[in-house]
Amino acid sequence: DGGGLDALRPSKLAVLFCLVNASFFALGNSNSLASLDLSNAYAGVSRYNEGVVGLLMFVSNWSGPLWWAAAALAALALDRQGFTMRRVVDVLAAVHLWQACTLLMLSVVVTVLRTHLFIWSVFSPRYLYQVGWLVGFYVLCATCGGL
Repeated sequence: DGGGLDALRPSKLAVLFCLVNASFFALGNSNSLASLDLSNAYAGVSRYNEGVVGLLMFVSNWSGPLWWAAAALAALALDRQGFTMRRVVDVLAAVHLWQACTLLMLSVVVTVLRTHLFIWSVFSPRYLYQVGWLVGFYVLCATCGGL
């Protein structure tokens, strides 16, 4: 019995959501465009193909979050409450709402500070990464991939 502390225990999905985001930075990535690793994008590619190179670059840079997203899907499947489509939709809605709110706030900040000298050198990479997280990871991988 945890007493009154059970209410403070984070949900398993909230912890996995944090691990998805933290694993991106734990593997050496940052919000700088210079941290994108292009070397893995050309592994095994005999000719330049934009789609294949782009996919390989995305998978190599987001490999940690992709792994933890698969772990979150497995956790949903093994949970005592059961793996229901309604539960998956609820989780996806919450994650997409969080990412959309983050992108909205970044858009407001960039718009308000658009005349500042360093706004595009500081916030532009962060803005591009947030779009990559929302569109590339959460919409394409999580939604289309099943989590």
